Amino acid sequence: MTTNQTISLNYTLEEIKEYLSVLQHESTLTFIPTLIYLSLLIVVGSIGNCLVLIIYLTRMTKKSMRIFIISMALVDLFINIVLIPGEMYNMFYVWDFEYPNLCKIRRFLNSASSMFSVLILVAIAITRYRAVCSSPVKIISTTHAKITCAFFAAFSCFLSIPYGMINGRQTKETPNPKIFGHFCDIDDRYVHTKWPSFCSAIFLLFIVVSSMFTLASYASIRYKVRRHNANMKLNKQGQLFQMEQRSTSIQEKTKVGFCPTTRVMLTITVTGFVAGYPFLGVQIYKTAHPEGYAVLEGVPLAMYHLFYRSYLLHSAVNPIIYILMDRSFRKECWTLLTNTWKCKS
Repeated sequence: MTTNQTISLNYTLEEIKEYLSVLQHESTLTFIPTLIYLSLLIVVGSIGNCLVLIIYLTRMTKKSMRIFIISMALVDLFINIVLIPGEMYNMFYVWDFEYPNLCKIRRFLNSASSMFSVLILVAIAITRYRAVCSSPVKIISTTHAKITCAFFAAFSCFLSIPYGMINGRQTKETPNPKIFGHFCDIDDRYVHTKWPSFCSAIFLLFIVVSSMFTLASYASIRYKVRRHNANMKLNKQGQLFQMEQRSTSIQEKTKVGFCPTTRVMLTITVTGFVAGYPFLGVQIYKTAHPEGYAVLEGVPLAMYHLFYRSYLLHSAVNPIIYILMDRSFRKECWTLLTNTWKCKS
C-alpha cells in the first residue's frame, strides 16, 4: 500500500501525519526499556571494543586467535556505532517509516554481521579443538586465519541477501480503519509469500548447526582434559603405567585446554548463543503467528522489542568477559591506562 492509499477523503495529509505522530509518541513510551538497553550497549560496547582493538593490535602476540578476536571486535564495534543507532532510529518511526531501501540495507547488515560473529565463534572453537585434541597438534597460521575471516565475511553476506531483499516498508493498521501507517519490516510484496518462512528456516538451521559445532568442539576438549586428569591420578597411585612420551604429549595438550583463552572463548560462545535465543524465539513467533504479533501492545509489545534485540548483547559483553577472565588482557589494559595517565600528567 502506497502513501497515497493512506490518505482518506475525510483526512488531509497533515491530519494523517499528526495522528501517526500521536501513535508514535505512545509507542516510544512503550519502547523506553529497549531504548535504555540499546543506549547502554552503545556506550559500553564502543568503549570496550575500542580497548580490545588497541590491546590486540599493539600488545598481543601475533597468533591466529588474535586475528579472530580482532575481527570479532571490529564487527562488534560496527554494530555499536552503526547498527544499534539504526535500530533506535527504527523504533522512532514505527508508524511513518518512508525509506524502504534503508530498511533493506540495515536488515542485510544486521544479518551479515550476526552471522559473521557466529562463524568466528565456530572458527575459534575448532581452533582450540585442533590445538588440544589433534595428534600431532595442529595450529592454524595467521594467514589461514585471515583467509578464513575473509571467507566468512563473504559467506555471511551471501546468506543475508535474501533477508535484505524481502525487507522494506510494511503497511500497518491503526486504530482508525481509514488510516494506515508504515514501518520497517517484511515488505508488503513478500508478507504473504514463503520467503519470510524460508529466511527464518535458513537462520534457524544456521544457528543450530553452528551451536552443534561449537558445543561438540568444547565438549571434546573437556573430555580430553578429564581423561588425562584421570590417567595422571592413576599414575600417581601406581595403578596404571603409560609410556613417558605419550604422557608428556597429552600433558602439553592439557595445558592448552586449561589456558585462559579457551575458558574465555567458551564463556563468550555460551553468552552469544544464549543471548540470541530470545531473538530467535520471537522471530519464529512473528513468522508463524503474524496476526498475534500485529495486535501486541503495552507490556507484551515492550517485551517483544526487548527480546527482538537480545542478540545485540554480545557486541558489548565480550570486552567485559575479557577483562574479568583474561589476566593478561586485564594487565595490558591497566598498563595502557596508567601510561595514558602519566602522559597527561
